Amino acid sequence: MSNLKEKLTAIERVKLTKHSLNFIPDDSLVREIYLNKLIPMLIDLDCYISSVKESLGDSFYELYPTNTPKETNKLNKTLVTKYNNLKDGLISLFDSLNLYKTDFLILIIEKYILLAKTTNLQFIIFELLKKSPKKILNFFFKKLKEKKYFSFYVSFFLGIIVRFNLIKELEIKSINLFMNYLFEYFNIENNYSLNVPLIKKNEIRFIHLCQLFVYLCCFKKEIFYENDLLVKKIIKSGVLKKMNKKVALKFISEFKLGIKLVSSYEYNSVFEFFPFDPPSVYEIKERIEDCYVNISE
Repeated sequence: MSNLKEKLTAIERVKLTKHSLNFIPDDSLVREIYLNKLIPMLIDLDCYISSVKESLGDSFYELYPTNTPKETNKLNKTLVTKYNNLKDGLISLFDSLNLYKTDFLILIIEKYILLAKTTNLQFIIFELLKKSPKKILNFFFKKLKEKKYFSFYVSFFLGIIVRFNLIKELEIKSINLFMNYLFEYFNIENNYSLNVPLIKKNEIRFIHLCQLFVYLCCFKKEIFYENDLLVKKIIKSGVLKKMNKKVALKFISEFKLGIKLVSSYEYNSVFEFFPFDPPSVYEIKERIEDCYVNISE
């Protein structure tokens, strides 16, 4: 156990630079302070790399280690440096997660990652799911009862269900929890009549929940067939033209619905948020390969 002077010295050393992104302190207190400094830096790097990937398109993949140094050198040196810093920081962080208590890491997720919309760092949740799936799922589901940041919590909860390879028992239970929540919120009665006043009062939330249900159906086709009446009501409500167009088109195509989608609705940015879409860092993609669920585009 470090004495007070040693701890203070160690804390003073926790000034993160590009050289210390893969430095993990020995002392537990210092580690927690370090992580609170590290995560915001990784978020900045992650968001930068993600935005560059979006603008570069296929050229971005020249960063991957499967390419020759000559191919990689075609890219901007600053980009290559930032990519490598992000990669090294993430690998070091993920490798050291066992040094932290799960409850502390959940607080880190809630404080930093929930609203950050990262492409790679968000997979810290997958690392925790490997170790404590019930605890992580329970955390997100309980948060659905809170109004603040509801759209983020419900998106992450559904993202886990469709993208993480849960054991069958947990998958079924999680889907049932979501569907029960959905029915309760819509206040659907025996005749499956949607609560129109509720829809008008909070249209964004209604559209978002419908979109998540549709998204779920694209991954878990049995949900579509088990909820035939709900599907018909959603189609009849016209909400498909108000949600994310890519999701709606995938849904229509997947189930051969023969609906011509005319979408002129300017939807809220929340409809574009899909946690756990494929990561952009090659090493993270490899790391989650065994537990990641893909869907054909």
